[in-house]
Amino acid sequence: SGSSNTAVDWSIAPSVGTIASGVYKAPATIASAQTVTVTAASAADPSKTVSAKVTLTPVAVTVSPSTASLAGGQSTTLKATVTGSSDTSVNWSLSPSVGTIAGGVYKAPATVATAQTVTVKASSAADATKSASAAISLVPPAPVVAISVTPSTASLSGGQSATLTAKVTGSSNTSVNWSISPSMG
Repeated sequence: SGSSNTAVDWSIAPSVGTIASGVYKAPATIASAQTVTVTAASAADPSKTVSAKVTLTPVAVTVSPSTASLAGGQSTTLKATVTGSSDTSVNWSLSPSVGTIAGGVYKAPATVATAQTVTVKASSAADATKSASAAISLVPPAPVVAISVTPSTASLSGGQSATLTAKVTGSSNTSVNWSISPSMG
């Protein structure tokens, strides 16, 4: 105001992003949080200025929960939160590629033979260099301990003996405790 020449010259400090016709555009990627000062100077009298502060926030991604433990066929829902961008969508990936991930729901394979950890990663669609992950522990079923005795039956006369053999499966401890019922012999 106060001049017939109403044109302004725009500038930014530091020189991050661009300014044209009063429209400030942030850079495609923001490495760290910072403030940019946008200044309009009168073309008629460059000593007359006004400034505005623009805060630039980098894209950040978080995933919750950050850990889970699943058996075969089980699933868990992961939530990815993206800040610093109007585009809050993420791309999911697995490493190693065991199980499936869709819409934040991780599903373990139907059977888990050995214990392992799968990293589920959410990468920002706005800035693929920004990501977060969750560690999913896949747990095999507990072994079923079983015991068998051979022979399963024996017929004896007084004073005779029978050799019985016990076999334990599903455990590294294959020892057994013997007992008889009723207490005869």
